[in-house]
Amino acid sequence: MTNPAATACEHVTRQQLQQVLEADHGSSAPVVLGEPQCKESWAMAWSEHTDVAPQPTGYLFAVSSQGFWHYITQGSAIDCTANGVPADIATMLRGCRT
Repeated sequence: MTNPAATACEHVTRQQLQQVLEADHGSSAPVVLGEPQCKESWAMAWSEHTDVAPQPTGYLFAVSSQGFWHYITQGSAIDCTANGVPADIATMLRGCRT
């Protein structure tokens, strides 16, 4: 049987991460995510410029071994390794620093 986390990047969509973000991280200003960048079991999606959220922000997500995505943190220069992202993966995700 295949581990759902192993193929998570093949199936992740911005709509899926948008739902996770809204459920896990309610915000008074609506955030619209762009297309995610995904490596192994980690995804980064950046907010799109809107009138209520003009500054783009990166949102880091991780997938569980059951295949469910979870919001981890946000920022413009996230210390991804401090949030569990392996250094070699962090270097491939825009906005991650190691």
